[in-house]
This record gives sequence, C-alpha cells and structure tokens, in this order.
Amino acid sequence: DLVRTRPLLGDLAGGTRAAGDTDGLAAKALAATTGADRATWLEAYVRARVNAVSGGTVDASGTAALKELGLDSLMLVRLRNDFARDLGVEIPAAEVFAATDTRGLARMLAEALPQRAAPTTAAPG
Repeated sequence: DLVRTRPLLGDLAGGTRAAGDTDGLAAKALAATTGADRATWLEAYVRARVNAVSGGTVDASGTAALKELGLDSLMLVRLRNDFARDLGVEIPAAEVFAATDTRGLARMLAEALPQRAAPTTAAPG
C-alpha cells in the first residue's frame, strides 16, 4: 500500500494528515478569547505555525520580515492552508504573500475571522 509505505504519497492521497491542529483545539481556544486576549492568542498562534512551517524560531517581537525568516511562497501557501484547517478561515493567497511579518498575518486573521457576538442580556420584564 503506497499510502502506508511512502509518507509523502500518504499526504497526497489523503492518508495521514500533516502536522497541525486536527481536532479543532485551535478553533476552540480562539473561541474562548476576546479583545486583547484574542489578538495576543492570534499572534502566538501565527508564530507557532510559522515556526512549524519554517523549522526555525520566530523572534518574540513578531516584527521580523517573513522573508528574513526564510519563508518562500510554498511555505506561505502551507500557512494559508493551516489557517483554513485550524481556524476555518480562508485568506486569499495574495494577501498572505503581502503580509510583511507575523504580526501582519495575525492582524489579517483577526480581520478575516467572524467576530463573536456580544453576550445578550435579558430585558427586565
């Protein structure tokens, strides 16, 4: 069975999934955040995904240029796919390519994600 003996072919054939959030934990964690916590969570998430894709270490400030981190167009497409899989948000590839740093990617995700509805309170009756 080629899927079992050749991991690369397994990924292409829909066998084993690539590393990343496969059980919805990222989306659940994001859903539990609001306001500034959400922005902080998104920045940490983007840094973690960039680290995973590039095999490197992203500086904590999040201001290093993506090209300086060694990300090429294929890696950026992989990031885009990770965002779609983990968070359920589709970002056009051109926008991902236009991002200058991890903070920019996090802001892009924040803008693309649906905003959580504010909690409603029952009217006094």
